[in-house]
Order: sequence, then structure tokens, then C-alpha cells
Amino acid sequence: MRKFVSVGGDRYHILAEIPINSDINLKRLKKGYNADTILQNDDTYYPARKMIDVEIEEIKVTKE
Repeated sequence: MRKFVSVGGDRYHILAEIPINSDINLKRLKKGYNADTILQNDDTYYPARKMIDVEIEEIKVTKE
């Protein structure tokens, strides 16, 4: 099941929930999950990817 969270005006896709302990290297955690950032709430780290807003416009192609 995918988890998403809003922080300020940004939305993030949560990749994992990691209990905080003193042995965690945040740079390695970020790299290991290919995450944009590490979010924290209470005693848990959340590797996450920032979601971007896009608009898709359908282009109709005609064959001659």
C-alpha cells in the first residue's frame, strides 16, 4: 500500500518507515532508498520522494 503525506505545500511518497536509533546514517539511508529527503515524525524516519505536479495535454494526430 502506497503512503503519501503533505508537508507545507509539497506532497511526498513515503518509501519506508525506519525506527530511529543512534546507528542510522541519514545520507546512506537517503541513498539506499533513492529518496529526495528524509522526513521525521516522533521516533521514526521516513525516506520520501517529492511528488511533482504535471498537466497532461492530449495531442491528436491525424493521418493523411
